[in-house]
Amino acid sequence: MELLGVRVELPANTPVVMLREHETERPRVLPILIGGPEASAIHSAMEGIVPPRPLTHDLLVTVMLALGATLERVVITEVREHTFFAELHLRTAAGEIVVSSRPSDAIALSVRT
Repeated sequence: MELLGVRVELPANTPVVMLREHETERPRVLPILIGGPEASAIHSAMEGIVPPRPLTHDLLVTVMLALGATLERVVITEVREHTFFAELHLRTAAGEIVVSSRPSDAIALSVRT
């Protein structure tokens, strides 16, 4: 999937992250409703805005790198009662580690790596 960006759904004024399939003849778009802070974190990273002090997602990337882990991929695993679930697939010297995550947090991390 490809990250298209963050939009605001009207009239509810709710942030939505937009993902699009790639490597397909007719790509579909997947909108996922997210929270305001996560939308801001994703948008800021996409725009290359660097805060004066690390935000939560920046801190987690720093910790991952200090531990020798890299983010290999984000997988949206299921939708249950209108809630999306995701996994972070991290690569370490010891192998792969899979961590449960909200899609918005996983995307906020992925745009920083």
